[in-house]
Amino acid sequence: MIYTFYAVACCAVIDTVLRSMFRRDIEDLRSPEIPGTTLLITFIIWCVGLAVLAPALFDGLVTVTPDHHILQAGRLTSSNIAQLTYLILGVAVVIILARDPRTGPRILGISLSLAMALSMWRYLATELHVWFPAGVFDNAPTLTYIETAPGGAPRFRGIFSEPSALAGSALVAIAYGLARAGQLRGVRRFPPLILAGVAAFLGAVSTSTTFIIAGAVVAVILLALSAFEFAVARARVGLGTAIVGCLVVLALTWLAAPAARTVLSAFNGKVSTASFSERTDANVASYNVFGETWGLGVGLGSGRASSFIATLVSTTGIVGTALFVAAIALIAYSSLSIRQARPALWVLITLLVTKAVAGPDLSDPTGLLWMTLGVLAAAKIQQDRAAHKLQHAAKPGDLPQVAHSAHRVAA
Repeated sequence: MIYTFYAVACCAVIDTVLRSMFRRDIEDLRSPEIPGTTLLITFIIWCVGLAVLAPALFDGLVTVTPDHHILQAGRLTSSNIAQLTYLILGVAVVIILARDPRTGPRILGISLSLAMALSMWRYLATELHVWFPAGVFDNAPTLTYIETAPGGAPRFRGIFSEPSALAGSALVAIAYGLARAGQLRGVRRFPPLILAGVAAFLGAVSTSTTFIIAGAVVAVILLALSAFEFAVARARVGLGTAIVGCLVVLALTWLAAPAARTVLSAFNGKVSTASFSERTDANVASYNVFGETWGLGVGLGSGRASSFIATLVSTTGIVGTALFVAAIALIAYSSLSIRQARPALWVLITLLVTKAVAGPDLSDPTGLLWMTLGVLAAAKIQQDRAAHKLQHAAKPGDLPQVAHSAHRVAA
């Protein structure tokens, strides 16, 4: 059940293709253009071509994989085929979600809430010995399930394969919950706040350094962006707001030192472990492979480092990395001014940070990256459609009002 997302994605693709074949009016599927689509499709073409050609170009090269696979000319491995399939399905999910007018940040909330609820259920099963269908989740033969520290101490991983994966997902859930709660009013704020609270608890019990270090990085990004937005807006602040702001600054100043000590202590503790040495060696070896292939990469599925960046660079090369980064940047930038998309933007930022710290896969089992990109692209398309309808509904003398209304849609 670990790859349920891609099974559902496959069914969604088939359903979309069949419906488009039997409907006469497909104009709505063709416009407006989805931001980043061309780059993502080009990325797929590059990855497929590289996976086919790399074994011939670098025959005999030892890859950074658990079994130290050696590239052989004319041979594609099951990992190559699987990762390419996941990539194609992931991009298809982006397109399907972007075209659906019902797509919104709530789809991310549902996915994250389900993951946190199931992980919390497993925690209660561990502590209170209640029933939990563990076999439904722990059934991937290619994954190693880690539940103990190097010294043998028990660790909690939820429904994920290891504690760091739970920590990363919990951090993303916190980012979504807080951002979503900021958009709501009254009792509607409670569900996302509860999600953030449960996620914070699960992240803490995971005892993963990823949760602390990645959380600190996201917090710094949040403070930097908040200060930048405030400076750019040049908003006039009332006395009460100014007092609250000063108190917040004082509190942050007071908490900065102990927070820094906690992060440094966690980092120093992680550096001294065998796990850190193994992860570092895998990343260094991946960068060496990148150099040995002249910056082309060994092909998606032929390498798996400890960090997402090392995996992406070593498997897709300079060209693939540039295409992928450009696609994400374009999709994120297109939705930057859309208030509705803010929770998804913070999910994307947090997800990329956690992947950079300890997330080796481009297409992880959750599919959350592709869903997030689809939600962001959908926000942009919905804005364009709303502006288009306003233009067609307006009279010639109403064009200035239409422009003003379109600007409000963007906000």
